[in-house]
Amino acid sequence: MAKLASKLLNRHMGQIGVSAKAYRERHLMVLARKAAGRKAVYLDLNYWIDLQRASSGAAREVEHAEMLNLLREAASEGRAFCPPSTGLLMEIGKQRDRESRIALGRLIDELSVGIGLVADDEMVAVETAHMLHAVLARKPLGPPRDRIWVPLGCMMGDATPPIPPLGTRQRQQLMEKAWFDTLVAAKAEDLLSAESDDTRLAWADLARDLSERSQAHAHEATTFEALLDAELRGAADASAEIIKVGGVALFDDPTMPGAREMTPEAWANTIYLTLRAAPDARKAVPSLYVRAGLHALVRWNRTQKFKPNDIHDFAHAAAALGYCDVFLTEGPLKDLIGRGPLKLRDASGCRVASAPAEALALVRDLLERA
Repeated sequence: MAKLASKLLNRHMGQIGVSAKAYRERHLMVLARKAAGRKAVYLDLNYWIDLQRASSGAAREVEHAEMLNLLREAASEGRAFCPPSTGLLMEIGKQRDRESRIALGRLIDELSVGIGLVADDEMVAVETAHMLHAVLARKPLGPPRDRIWVPLGCMMGDATPPIPPLGTRQRQQLMEKAWFDTLVAAKAEDLLSAESDDTRLAWADLARDLSERSQAHAHEATTFEALLDAELRGAADASAEIIKVGGVALFDDPTMPGAREMTPEAWANTIYLTLRAAPDARKAVPSLYVRAGLHALVRWNRTQKFKPNDIHDFAHAAAALGYCDVFLTEGPLKDLIGRGPLKLRDASGCRVASAPAEALALVRDLLERA
């Protein structure tokens, strides 16, 4: 990695007139155009595992082998890709077997064509800032599809080099560009080679806490709309700090000095009130709205409890329904997405399948039109 960084640093010596920010933005614009020309198929962890088994010659179902061939061909021809999310990488990272993680990483590298979704926090910041801009400018509302694709190595964030600033500002800019290049060169196989911390107990504790709090406050929401409103408020409040980051980046203008002075709580309240007053704005922030909606649907069913893996599943649903054409997942999540007054599946335009035969038919139909 050090040799690669040194090589990249030397390459940028001839481009000192390009700032690190401009260099990064230019690269991400190219990536966004690459993604825009393809159909996006989002796979949950189980589907990635099934396709990896098919890749090794041990397909669990014949449909998995056929689906893998279709997706490989479409990815190589520039017609489709299967973008991973940070939640997916975290789930894979929990697996104790290193060879299994690496095998999944190699398949992700192939089917994603090097394109992933931004980290969850960054997605919230981008979505909320984009929504506010659209509302204020009276522009059409929708997810920021051209701002959420990143190289796989940048999915966990692409901060400046993890060392103190050295030398002149020009030298620092060169180092930042070289650091970004090292992240661009990273593959999912590299990211998944190291074992992640075992967080299963933490997720179990969180699920139990959510269920207990849901039961304790069950009497407060007499309608589903009131429950959804409470979840939207909670989602905005929980993301207050990152919402401010996005807001300040959007309004960082000398003519609007108040942007930095607003508290995170004030920024969160602005987002909540916007979502409450303009329901159409909700489709512009799937990372908040889809998760809030799924939480509300679980809570509305008084006998249903949160499960440890719900947090990952809801994140998958938000990413897929917001930015992908097809979502392949398990039956219970598919049912939840289509349940109740929200009907998130129908409203998103993303087609969802669970059973292998259904999933294969959906993928084949999508690729025939790609």
